[in-house]
Amino acid sequence: MKSRNLFVKIVTGILFSLLILSFAVWGIGDIFRGGGQARVVAKVGEVEIDQLQFSQDLSRQMNQLSQRFGTRIDAEQARNLGIVQQVLSQSISRALFDQRAAELRMIVTDDAVKARLLDDPMFKDQFGSFNRDRFIQVLRITNMSEGAYLDSLRRDMQRQQLVGAVTSAVTPPQVLAEALHAYENERRIADYILVAAPDAANIAEPSATELQAFYDSNSNSYMAPEYRGLSLVQLRPEDVVSESAVDEADIRAEFEARRAEFAVPERRSIEQIVLTDEAAARAASERIAGGVDFATLAEELTGAAPISLGTVARGELLPELGEPAFALEPGVAGTPVRGPLSWHILRVTEIIAGREPEFDEVRANLEADIAMREAVDSMISIANQFDDELAGGAGLEEAAGGAGLRVRRIEAIDSNGLDKTGTAVADVPSLDEFMPVVRETAVGETSLLTETSDGGYFIVRVDTIEDAAPRPLAEIREEAIADWRAGEAMKQAGSRAEALLEQLLRSGNVAALAAAEGLEVKTTEAVTRFENDPDKLPAPQLASQLFQLAVGDTTSLASDAGHIIAELKEIVPADLLAEADQVKQTKAGLGQAIQNDLLEQYLAALRQDYGVSINDAVIDEILNSY
Repeated sequence: MKSRNLFVKIVTGILFSLLILSFAVWGIGDIFRGGGQARVVAKVGEVEIDQLQFSQDLSRQMNQLSQRFGTRIDAEQARNLGIVQQVLSQSISRALFDQRAAELRMIVTDDAVKARLLDDPMFKDQFGSFNRDRFIQVLRITNMSEGAYLDSLRRDMQRQQLVGAVTSAVTPPQVLAEALHAYENERRIADYILVAAPDAANIAEPSATELQAFYDSNSNSYMAPEYRGLSLVQLRPEDVVSESAVDEADIRAEFEARRAEFAVPERRSIEQIVLTDEAAARAASERIAGGVDFATLAEELTGAAPISLGTVARGELLPELGEPAFALEPGVAGTPVRGPLSWHILRVTEIIAGREPEFDEVRANLEADIAMREAVDSMISIANQFDDELAGGAGLEEAAGGAGLRVRRIEAIDSNGLDKTGTAVADVPSLDEFMPVVRETAVGETSLLTETSDGGYFIVRVDTIEDAAPRPLAEIREEAIADWRAGEAMKQAGSRAEALLEQLLRSGNVAALAAAEGLEVKTTEAVTRFENDPDKLPAPQLASQLFQLAVGDTTSLASDAGHIIAELKEIVPADLLAEADQVKQTKAGLGQAIQNDLLEQYLAALRQDYGVSINDAVIDEILNSY
């Protein structure tokens, strides 16, 4: 589980970077959702992004990431990690650029396409020359013809020309980059003292008048939530499970039908060396066969240890790797295997044998499953009868009685499923499914019969609504007294800090004041205006206040422990000469940000000119097919 979580974190980090790049180059903006035509994923102006094109682009992206991490990414992960949205956004942006390029009659010559192809590092050999075999290999991996690849390359070059025309002239002035770097990297140091708040427990209780006034001013802090009184009818499979025994023959038949489900598959611990070049992979395989250590060779060729695929079953590997990996003997490296994008040398370090299930091991589970399945069938019949009674005009109690169901009264429940004592109301459907129905049902009304994710049903009538209101003072008296005391403690600390600040303004010496008052002087680290690390500052708001002061000026502010009095001790300006490289980075980032803004505005204009609609149903259909 830990390795899987780590994998998801790594994929999420990489996808986040890819998404940022996607926004910068292709944009995403606001896309309104529309119907679209059948089998069309999206329509961009007059261009249709069809199901086949989108599916191929999505599969290519999923395969690339699956190959990179040695485990298959499924459709749910692709959606959750943003791969689906990224592919869709890129397709839409490409279509927008293509239409505008066509309108502008932009041309990329055959010579320019050829030059770009020959200059692509992906197709060069170790001598820097174009390698046609590599080119053909990439075409096979990406399932593209040579003509389709060249056409795609030509359109990419047209888009890049269009993007360049919009953004290439943007160069932020050096003085602006330096000013921004100086603003962001100036640091300030302060001396400060803490005027601690006294222990609230030592402060006397407020008088009745003081407590009432405090309550009246802060009644919104003591609000009771809205409560609803309900009549609930629930129908759950476990409530109608038959008490009669399940036939033994049925249990045996269920076992035979589901034998594979209970079988424990063989699992193997596998590590691999991944290389992009077939010749290099075969040479490495020969060296391993000649006695070179697998891990040592991995370090030599890739600069890292062999990649561990963990302990996996055959079906958890990429199809290209499953069969070869499960044909290996332990400790023996296999011959190179071609994956979708790279070559793999696999080695099995451990084999955990599979096991066929024994009937007695799973008999109880099978019996319970059969009983539950029969209960679901019975429950559906009861639910239909109950629903028919309601549709015929019967009231909730009458319909429930006719179906043999019980109406349960819940006196009060809030939006979090709690009663007036703050205790969770027991024995209700999942709150994620139950509370939205409760909130959407008006007082005196009965909801529709609602099916739950665990196969049950419920129907609810809202009998009463008690609006949110301040809880009576008598009910929260002790809580209010504690809050009043805490407030008084802070007031006392604030009053003392104010008096000390006046002394400081007259004497101008924090150290002397602290010594006279028995307080400790502390010094902050050099912090930027954006610092909020509690290990560097006694209060997160202090940084912004320091940047409003001149050296020697003072400020005061509240903290969790009392009040802070701080004096600006030193201003440390950014060193533009020593930090020249960082200034260059600031300038580059500033230029990229301006270019991104221009490109986003340009894409927004294109979307408005051409219009974009998306067919979510077709996208869901594609994902369901994986």
